[in-house]
Amino acid sequence: MTSPPSDPVLSIAPRSLPEIVIVPIEGGKKPDPRPEELPDLRHWQIEEFLRQAGKSDNTQRVYRGQLVRFVAWCNRSWLDVTPSDIGKYRRELKLKGLKATSVNHALNTLKAFYGWLRRSNGYPMNQPLPTDAIDLERQPEPEADHIDVDELAQIWQALKFEEKTAIRDRAIIAVLSHGGYAKNPIYNCNNIDPKWIL
Repeated sequence: MTSPPSDPVLSIAPRSLPEIVIVPIEGGKKPDPRPEELPDLRHWQIEEFLRQAGKSDNTQRVYRGQLVRFVAWCNRSWLDVTPSDIGKYRRELKLKGLKATSVNHALNTLKAFYGWLRRSNGYPMNQPLPTDAIDLERQPEPEADHIDVDELAQIWQALKFEEKTAIRDRAIIAVLSHGGYAKNPIYNCNNIDPKWIL
């Protein structure tokens, strides 16, 4: 038997070819795949607190804003927040120029949230809440708008003309004049139920 004619293409010894590298069109190195960041559990807890609190829409909006501002300021879980953190947050609010009423509202919101967190078993019962050690801001007592002697004389004069409620009105004025009185309660006597004095 004769051997088949050898093919010149097949008879060439195979050469080693360089490795093929595929380069993306955009160029550059592809970022390493990273695990997705977990959602912030604190925001979910805020929403759950608001859902269970049963407050009006406006109150929920205010609570949400205050709690979200605190979360943005303090990058800790609710369990890791310390009384020192709450105190620093209060100082931060005061430095921003908030009045005592606004600072107290923010602190009361945090107290309400932490109370709910404990009741819903989200905070250990054997550990004090971080809001327990924080006192509210002192607010000046509002001054009463007292009635002067001339205004009181005018009120007594007006009572003489009212026959239906004269006894009641005189009793109210007598009590208020002995225990301290302010304009608003006396001027609003017509809004009091007549049975109130009996």
